[in-house]
Amino acid sequence: MAKGEKMHKTQHFFFNVVKLHRLWTKEFGKRLSGIGMTHGLAAVLLHLELLGEGSTQREIAESMEIEQPTLVALVERLEELALLTRRPYPGDRRKHVLMLTPKGRKLLSQIADIYESTYQALFSCIDGEQMNQIEQLLARIYSASKS
Repeated sequence: MAKGEKMHKTQHFFFNVVKLHRLWTKEFGKRLSGIGMTHGLAAVLLHLELLGEGSTQREIAESMEIEQPTLVALVERLEELALLTRRPYPGDRRKHVLMLTPKGRKLLSQIADIYESTYQALFSCIDGEQMNQIEQLLARIYSASKS
């Protein structure tokens, strides 16, 4: 394979990954706007659900792979919307844990439904086994890139 062909295949792969990410983000964001949410705010709630209530802000920021100040701004907005609260970490007042409010739990359920419907709309052309393989490959690529 000539150098130009190899470069083209590599570019094609990355361009497709980027295009798919943009498509997902655009569609998910459009659906979230119907309930007054943004992708960033919804992501905090989804990561809190994934890691569990009582997770620290640092744990959420690491899970989302964002900087601490970015997360603080999102958390402050979620607090303003009465969707979550920050509580002092037991034994260390410098840390805070995040807890959903009843309103936050209700909205999180709606976000999860939107997430699932977006997923189905974009990936229904792929059967379960194929999706499992894709997820395993992406996880493997990600893991290898972190080492």
